[in-house]
Amino acid sequence: DILQDEGLKTQSRAPFTPCLKLCFGRDYDKTRLTEYAAALSFARKNHQDGESLPGFLDQFPGGIKGCVRAERAERNQASGGSPKHKTGKNTLEESQKIIDEMPAIAVFDTGEGYEEKGEGYEENDDLCLILGRRDGSQIEVIKILNEDEKVLGPILKRVALDH
Repeated sequence: DILQDEGLKTQSRAPFTPCLKLCFGRDYDKTRLTEYAAALSFARKNHQDGESLPGFLDQFPGGIKGCVRAERAERNQASGGSPKHKTGKNTLEESQKIIDEMPAIAVFDTGEGYEEKGEGYEENDDLCLILGRRDGSQIEVIKILNEDEKVLGPILKRVALDH
């Protein structure tokens, strides 16, 4: 009745969203509402109630964010999942191979003297991040960032999964 009075509708896929809108307000960040709803849905599927929920979230790897990832992975698996929504299980080496086979969308000389094994270049340092600014259909390169595997690895995996 309260939901109806507030003009909110329930949805089978996200049954907690209307209740969360009541708690946090209609204008609350939609991303957060969606995440909280996914975490609650995952907790419910794991037989949690209002009393056990705080402990469940505290002990679950990644807490709320971990529950959100697990819920999304379950939904993805249940729906057959598309390549764009994989859960990131490929290795860095597999990602590197996929990226190595992707065609370049542009080739240009930076003019910054990056020569093989020269300054700013190490062996196996064949990928870098490019910080750019869009200007209509053109991209202005602002900086070339040579990053270590801890920073570059997750990005490579994401690009390979989205490809």
